[in-house]
Amino acid sequence: MTVLIIILTVIVSYLGFNSEKTLQNCMNHPYSVVHRNEYFRLVTSGFVHRDWWHLIFNMISLYYFGSVVEMILRQKYGSSGIYIYGLAYVVAIILSDIPFTVEKRNQNAYYSYGASGATSAMMLASVILSPMSKICLYFIICLPAVVFALLFVGYSLYRSRARNEDGVNHSAHFYGALLGILFIIIAVPGSFGHFLTEVTNFRF
Repeated sequence: MTVLIIILTVIVSYLGFNSEKTLQNCMNHPYSVVHRNEYFRLVTSGFVHRDWWHLIFNMISLYYFGSVVEMILRQKYGSSGIYIYGLAYVVAIILSDIPFTVEKRNQNAYYSYGASGATSAMMLASVILSPMSKICLYFIICLPAVVFALLFVGYSLYRSRARNEDGVNHSAHFYGALLGILFIIIAVPGSFGHFLTEVTNFRF
C-alpha cells in the first residue's frame, strides 16, 4: 500500500508540475472548500506538491516511516491491515488540513498542497512503535527517532505561525503528528506502553 500511494502521488504531482490547471484544481483552497463546497480538495491536495524537492522529501519519508506502520498493521490484522493503513493515510490528509482550512476560510489568497500531514502522521506512528531507532540527517547526523520527532514537531509548530507564502501547510505537519500518535495508540494497544519503556530504559 505504501508503494501504491507513492506511485499515485508521484503521478498526480507530475501532472500538477506540468499543468497549472491541474494544480489549481487539486490544491487545498480554503475559500473554495468552505464557500463553494469543494470538499474534494481536502483529499486531492495531499497528492500534489510544490516542486520535486517537496515531493521527494515527503515520499522518502513516507516510504521509510509508512512501511514500518504498514508492516505492524499487517502483522496484527492480517490482510485487513493494508486497508486500515490506507484509510488512516487518507483520513490523516483530511483531518490535518481542517485547522488550516477553517482558519483561512474567508481569505481567498491562501492555499496549500502536499502529503505532509499524512506523512507526519505515519512518522509519529512509527516513532511510537520504535522510538529509539536511528534517523540520519543527510547521512551524517544520526538521532534517536523520538528526538528527531520532537525537533520536527517543534519546527512545524514554529513555521505554522508564519505567513503561508510557499503553499506548504506547516500546521498540517503538527496536526498530522498528533493524529499519527492517536491512531497508532488505538490501532495497536500497548504501543504507547512499549514507547514509554523504550524511552525510559534508553542509555547513551
